[in-house]
Amino acid sequence: MDVISFLQEENTRLRNLIWTLITNYKTSTRDEVFDSVREICDGIVNHLEKQRHLLLEKLNASSCPDDLMKRLGDERSGVGDEVGRLVEVHVDEPEYQECLTSVLRELDEHAAVSDEFYRHVASTVKGPEWDAINESFKSHLFQSGMSLETMSTTHGIQDVSVNDR
Repeated sequence: MDVISFLQEENTRLRNLIWTLITNYKTSTRDEVFDSVREICDGIVNHLEKQRHLLLEKLNASSCPDDLMKRLGDERSGVGDEVGRLVEVHVDEPEYQECLTSVLRELDEHAAVSDEFYRHVASTVKGPEWDAINESFKSHLFQSGMSLETMSTTHGIQDVSVNDR
């Protein structure tokens, strides 16, 4: 598994967690919703940080066109903004489920732009630069107590976009 696969799978896992929460929202207790939202929000913040630390900071400035980097930055900000809005709304308020849907929509858009970015990186970043990025990724896994085998258990997660829901 490389850093791009890891980030894509993590995004898919988060989107599926939100979708499951939205689907089960009416039958979940307030505490279940709160715990799920805390896990999701922490996961999103951590995902954005990993994307920045494991990939964005490692790329040479010439590795990606400015317009694509700007769109990715805008999507990253949009996801963060929606998470911020979600935590400001009380779980018992009627618009809470709508806020969850907005977070999911932003994550879907983030995933689409990220995938375009990842395709560009995969086609242009080669050799020592790519090797260094993946070595850093493997080091991150080791430091966090994970192995590639542990990470590969998440392989094969079905990706369901908001349009399929």
